[in-house]
Amino acid sequence: MYPAEETITSQPYSVFSKSYKRVMVIIVTINSIFLFMSYNTYSPALDAIRQSFNTTVENVNLTITAYSLLQGIAPLICGPFADTWGRRPVLLIIFIIYIGSGIGLALVSSFEAFVVLRMIQAFGSGPVISIGAGVIGDIATAEERGGFFGVVTGGLMFSSVFGIFIGGTITYTLSWRWIFWVLALAGILSFLMTYILLPETLRSLVGNGSGYANPTPLQWLTRRQKSTFFLCRGMPNPLKQLQGILEPDSVLCAISSAAHYVTISCVQVSAATLLPQQYKLNPFQTGLAFLAMGGGGTFGSLAAGRILDYDFRTTAKQFNSVVEKGKIPVDFPIYRARLRSSWIQTILMQLALVAYGWCAYLHVHLAIILVLFFIVGFVALSMYTVFQTLVVDLFPEKSASVTAVNSFVRCGLAAAGVAAVEPCIQTMGIGWTFTLTGLLLAINNLTMIILVKYGPRWRKKRMDGI
Repeated sequence: MYPAEETITSQPYSVFSKSYKRVMVIIVTINSIFLFMSYNTYSPALDAIRQSFNTTVENVNLTITAYSLLQGIAPLICGPFADTWGRRPVLLIIFIIYIGSGIGLALVSSFEAFVVLRMIQAFGSGPVISIGAGVIGDIATAEERGGFFGVVTGGLMFSSVFGIFIGGTITYTLSWRWIFWVLALAGILSFLMTYILLPETLRSLVGNGSGYANPTPLQWLTRRQKSTFFLCRGMPNPLKQLQGILEPDSVLCAISSAAHYVTISCVQVSAATLLPQQYKLNPFQTGLAFLAMGGGGTFGSLAAGRILDYDFRTTAKQFNSVVEKGKIPVDFPIYRARLRSSWIQTILMQLALVAYGWCAYLHVHLAIILVLFFIVGFVALSMYTVFQTLVVDLFPEKSASVTAVNSFVRCGLAAAGVAAVEPCIQTMGIGWTFTLTGLLLAINNLTMIILVKYGPRWRKKRMDGI
C-alpha cells in the first residue's frame, strides 16, 4: 500500500499536471451528466409509460419515489467502498450496473420488472457524484478545489434541466424506450472514458498519484507491474466508516446544502403545472422555459467555483496562513473562507422565492418568471458548490463517503419537498407557499452562523483526536 500524501513532504500534492487535472474533471463531469440524466429524461415520458403498461398515474409516480430512494441510499453503500478499494473499480462496477439496467428497461415487457430495473438503474447512477467528489478531493488542493467542483456542479444542472428537454424530444419523435437505449449508450461511453483515461486517485493507494494501483491500460503497458486485486483490500463496513464522518459540521453542511437544492426542485414542480395552465405553454415551450433555470444553475456553479478560490486566497492573506502541500492547517478559518460570500447568495434566493410565488399569483409577464428561474438556478447550484467544497475540505481522506451523506440528505429532503409543494399550493396558494419556503430558508441561515462560530472548535477537536 502506498503512503498517504501527508507523509510525503518532499513531493507536490499531486503529480498530475494542471491540464491533465482538467481532463479528469471533465471526465467526472461528463459521467455526472450522463448518469444523472436518467432521472430527468424520464419525466416527460411518464404518461407514455403509463399507457404502454396500462397502469395508473399513482403507480407510475411510485417509480419516481423508488428511484429517488435508491439514488440516495446507493452512495452511502458505495462511498466507503470507493474510499477503500479505489475510485476506478467502484466506478466501473456501477457503470456496468447502469448499462445493464438501461438495456433491460428498453426491452422490459412488464411493469413490475420495469420498477425493479429503475431501482437498479438508480443504484448504478447514485454514487457517481460522491465518487467524482472523491476524485477531485484526491487531486485538487484547497486553493483550486472550488473551481473544479463548480464545473462538476454546472454539469449536474445541465443534466437536470436539459435532460427534461431531451427526454421530451425523444419521447415525441421516437419512443420512451429509446430514452433507455440512449442512456445505456451514454453509460458505455462513460465506462470507456473512465477505463481508458481516468487513473486511480485514492490517496491511501497511490499517494499523490505517483503510486500504482488499479492501473489504466496505458499505466499497465508502461510499468508492466501487477496490482493488488481490489477485492483483496478487504471489505469495508459502510456503517462504521459513515459513523466517522457524522460530525456536527458535516451534518449541518448536508442540511444547508440540501435545503438550497430542495428549493429548485419545488420551483420546478410548481412550474410544471404553472407554465401550461397559466401561460398556455405546450410541452416543447415548457421545456424551453426550464432552460432559463438550467442556464442560471450552470453559470452559478461556475461562478461559485471562481469565487470560492478567490475567497480562499483572500482569507489566507488576511490571516497570514500558509497552506502547504494542499493540507489545510488546523488553525486556518476554513469555514469563514468558504462561507465568506454565501450570505449574499442565500438572501438573494429568499427574495427570489417570495417574488416568484407572488408573481405567479399575480399572473405577471412570463419574462419576469424566467428571470426568477435564472436567479433560483444560479443561487441553488452555487450554494450546493459551496457546501460540497467545504465538506471535502473537512474530510479529504473520506471525500466519497462524506459526499454520499450529502447526497442522501439531498435526495431525502427533495423527495419530501416535491411531495409537499403541490398540497401546500392547493391549501395556501402559490404566493404564501413560496413565502413560507423563503422563510424556512432564512431559518436555515442559522446553520452557517453556527458553522462559522463553532466549526473551528469541532474541527480542532477532531484533528487533535487523529
